Amino acid sequence: MRKAVFITFLLVSVFAYAQEPQVQYSVRVLNGEWGAYVSNGAMAGSTGESRHLEAMRVRVVSNIRGSIEYEAHIENSGWIGWKEADVIAGMQSQRIEAVRMRLTGELAELYDVRYRTHMSGFGWGGWSANGNISGTTGQRRHLEAIEVVLVNKRQQVNEISYEVFIAEIGWAGYSFNGAMAGSTGQNRRLDALKMHVNTTAGGIRYDVSSNGRWLGWKANNEQIGTVGRSILEAIRVELTGDFANQFNVRYRVLTQNVGWSDWVMNGTAAGTTGQNRRIEAIEVVLVPK
Repeated sequence: MRKAVFITFLLVSVFAYAQEPQVQYSVRVLNGEWGAYVSNGAMAGSTGESRHLEAMRVRVVSNIRGSIEYEAHIENSGWIGWKEADVIAGMQSQRIEAVRMRLTGELAELYDVRYRTHMSGFGWGGWSANGNISGTTGQRRHLEAIEVVLVNKRQQVNEISYEVFIAEIGWAGYSFNGAMAGSTGQNRRLDALKMHVNTTAGGIRYDVSSNGRWLGWKANNEQIGTVGRSILEAIRVELTGDFANQFNVRYRVLTQNVGWSDWVMNGTAAGTTGQNRRIEAIEVVLVPK
């Protein structure tokens, strides 16, 4: 009897694992053909070849009720309306500049859809999620590639995310768990940032030095810095509540004409002050105590 129960449990577990939702997507390059479907974070499109995207299709394979919807922003046309799974989003011989995606039904309750895009003249942006924009509008920066993943909401506990506003680009999408936010080798300053930790045990607060003075602490995804006016020179980050007893927050910055700073943590300043050297990128990670 016990053996039969164990075998039944094993079969159910294997079946459940096999039914983990899969996101699949395909793109068509300008005046080209459709590429094959790729899935779960693989790149659709190309980089370094100046081959711009003109259309895309996205679908989710799952036994969970719900689906995916998506919209493309087209040069000279704007947003062209939400499309249902596997319906073409795009226009013949017109370049895509930005995209946004969202899940529906029970699928949206259990998962986030995250996506990022490779932009002409810039490169990969950070990750956007659940209907937020990835790419740019009105800047004639065309998309060359996309990546899409589904993330189980139960697996996001104790996750840190952060987003920066890059001069001449805009909000670049979220980076997670130590990934770089910003750019390298392009001389683009950061104007503003925001951070968030996914926990109920506390939160996160952060401060920046701009034009030689600290602006004052902000917390839990509040924006710090003024777009078009601030020049971020240094940052400091702290965890709050019981979360600060469980984790250290470590971070470093890429400074103009200096390079990457050493890693610091828990409120120590990273960067420079009073030297008029702008920050161009940051990385932030949580480390268990």
